Amino acid sequence: MTKIIPIISAGGGVGKTTLSLMISYVLSRSRPRRRVLLVDVDPTAGLTLRMFGDLAYQRLLNERRSLMDLIRDYDSKAEVSIKDYVVYGKQARSYDSDINLYPEFNEVAVLPPGEGFDEFFAENQNVDVGRIVWNILRSSNVDAMFDVVIVDTAPFFDKRYTLIALRNAERAIVVLRPTLTDTNRTSSMITKIARQFQRIGENVPAFTLVFNFDMNKFLIEAKTLSEVLCIERIEMESMKPSTISIAAGRAKRINEALRRNLDELINRKDVRLDYLRFALPHDVKFSDESFPQMPHEPRRRLEDNDKAILELTLKPLIESFGIKIDTTFDIDTTPCQSTIK
Repeated sequence: MTKIIPIISAGGGVGKTTLSLMISYVLSRSRPRRRVLLVDVDPTAGLTLRMFGDLAYQRLLNERRSLMDLIRDYDSKAEVSIKDYVVYGKQARSYDSDINLYPEFNEVAVLPPGEGFDEFFAENQNVDVGRIVWNILRSSNVDAMFDVVIVDTAPFFDKRYTLIALRNAERAIVVLRPTLTDTNRTSSMITKIARQFQRIGENVPAFTLVFNFDMNKFLIEAKTLSEVLCIERIEMESMKPSTISIAAGRAKRINEALRRNLDELINRKDVRLDYLRFALPHDVKFSDESFPQMPHEPRRRLEDNDKAILELTLKPLIESFGIKIDTTFDIDTTPCQSTIK
């Protein structure tokens, strides 16, 4: 059965799309190689635009390559195949000659969202939309064509897209920053999701928190995460876990209010919840401007150490979904002792 990796967040701009691309990059390099599908259910098409650009996206819409076109055709055709609606990274230059993706994305497929979600929701406002969407995806042979489906969503401000992503999933990734606002919003989102699943009589998925932030800007927050949850990062020189002390060391104190929020979030009794012990690599090479597209300046391109850091950081996250991957380097999987009990 295809593994489903939903990536959700309470607010916008926290790095869901970046993480979706990071995971697909690692999976495309793993042994054995996984056939990866990125499903973009954000109506703004953020992931699709980041990979293929505006010109290519308009051409994809004209060719009716999108989730919404698949949904519409499912009602009018005797049979649909997802291969007619996805686009692969290796096809990018045929849509826009200026696009140059990293070769690791050649065999990564993307299902753009398309246009018309509002009408679709209005037509099905009293039914389980997530069940409809996943029934259509399964009927279109998604399980036969792909080993892993990564679902990039809109923020929970419009919960319908999040609920679609979670409908068939056993576990979800929750991306957040280590701030009072993000932790409060995340806790509220998880509560609402749990209630929704309980209302329809389904098991609530497990949640894995992933902290994404610039530790040189969030100094007190970095120190708090380091001391309270033992969040670490992979060092480029040693390829080993290291506390985030470079940034955190410049902070004189931890944020006690954030400590309390983290304590309450981690120790929830109503859901299964854990967290990735590594902060995501925060580097210009993984920024909106340069990833997954290969930048013109060679100095900004991913090098072997960048790739290794990405693999080591994400290995435990990916394997929590039952997907085993091999890495070039070994890593100490024994976490330091958290102060949260």
